[in-house]
Amino acid sequence: MSEDKKQSKRPQSGQKRRRRAPGVPTALVVVLLVVALVIGGLGGFAIARKADPTRAELNRAEARNTELENILTAIGYDVEHDKPETWGTDAEDDGLAAIASNADDDDDVSVWDDRGMLQGMLAEDQEPVVVAEFDGGELLSSEFIPVYNDELSTAIFDGYDTEEISSSLVEEVLARQVGEKLRRQDAAKLGLDKLTDAEEAKVKAAAAEEFEDSVRAAWEIVAEDGMNDEQIRAAVVDYLKQSEGITLESLEEEQRENLLENKYRDAVVKDVTVTDEEVKAHYEELLEEQKADFDAVPDDFFYAHLYGSAVVYVPEGFRAVRDIQIAFDDENDGSTAEELMAQLSVMDPNASGENYEAMADQLNGLFAPLETRAQEAVEKLNSGEDFSALMDEYGCSEFLKNEPMRSQGYYINSDSFINSDEYVQGAMMLERPGQVSVPVRSTLGLHLVQYIGDVAPGAIPLEDVQDAVKDDLLEIRRDEYYEDYVNDLLSKANVKYYPERLQ
Repeated sequence: MSEDKKQSKRPQSGQKRRRRAPGVPTALVVVLLVVALVIGGLGGFAIARKADPTRAELNRAEARNTELENILTAIGYDVEHDKPETWGTDAEDDGLAAIASNADDDDDVSVWDDRGMLQGMLAEDQEPVVVAEFDGGELLSSEFIPVYNDELSTAIFDGYDTEEISSSLVEEVLARQVGEKLRRQDAAKLGLDKLTDAEEAKVKAAAAEEFEDSVRAAWEIVAEDGMNDEQIRAAVVDYLKQSEGITLESLEEEQRENLLENKYRDAVVKDVTVTDEEVKAHYEELLEEQKADFDAVPDDFFYAHLYGSAVVYVPEGFRAVRDIQIAFDDENDGSTAEELMAQLSVMDPNASGENYEAMADQLNGLFAPLETRAQEAVEKLNSGEDFSALMDEYGCSEFLKNEPMRSQGYYINSDSFINSDEYVQGAMMLERPGQVSVPVRSTLGLHLVQYIGDVAPGAIPLEDVQDAVKDDLLEIRRDEYYEDYVNDLLSKANVKYYPERLQ
């Protein structure tokens, strides 16, 4: 891994990592990881490519593959040369036996210590000591160690060597945490350390919504046969707390800290400006970068547009579309459809015979109620009803719910990996703007895709994107100013660090 790539993957504060239980043989860990990589990773990829109308599943599959490969690398398995397909299930297989032997015999490749913790992690139960002091405050080891351990574990699983990164990471986390404390001190001096009643209400509402999203996401993981909704919810709440460290109170505190941080930052950078000449130079820089990037990886163009980046260049072959989405009423139906579509996508109908037909029939049964509603929507469109009104009535893809995406649509091309094959084919076969596809399937339900129009390729004139380019540059300048401001606070605070006190 190059140093540039390593730097882009440095761990972020607050990420949680489960620790491996002590006493588990490394060889067994290798076997389990490879099974997960081959079965789980490839299955996730198939689901994403064949079924999901967005790239979310593909991203999760790719991220999981990368994480599993990094873990295998960390414990001595060569993902470039020791290919999973060469492995057998017999423990006596030569390839498996060789890797298991190497993993167990070579202590240097072990990332676990005698406590079952990752090498280099600090014990959190030690007596708190001062590890940094500055004008008006101090930082305790009890504050530092949890953050450091989270970031170290993330770095290790991202492919870093513990000995190479530990000392620099200690310095980095110490400086960042002291900087956070100094910012709070400065915010208090500026009267920006308290929330108004309206802001507090906003915090609670946002945290409650996020918590309910987490509950929904974990529902199927925890639910067991015979449990009623009240019992499942109680189990989910306990699971989130114990396994993920998520509670309503923790989310409220996170939202509160973020809002206070944003208020403070906005006050610090409020006078930062950019000139028209700087905006023009930034436009030309973006144009050069995006032409090279988007022509090579067209999906990057999709994401830049989807997430509101300053887009100044359009690659060939894109069109704008939007959809009416007939979603599954029951989340379990969606999950079952997802599993069936993933399995069917990698099966040979001729070789699988009755098994394939049975699964296809089951999948058709899940979509049957949606097809009835989709036909109703088609009939309303044919009678002259407005497409946008039917998006309100039946639903639409999540990112189409708000303007300007709702009216403008989002961008797709014939080679896109961000949609299911059916979705892409249904959208690209339409011949003229305004046409609507037949119902196409995804793991979210059925979609009626409307062709809005082609996206003109090439450079977008500066005058058409002036505001977006200016906002992009202004945000960059504000980030730079804010970083310099915090560094100045550090330089004037007589900070003293005591990393040698950490055990």
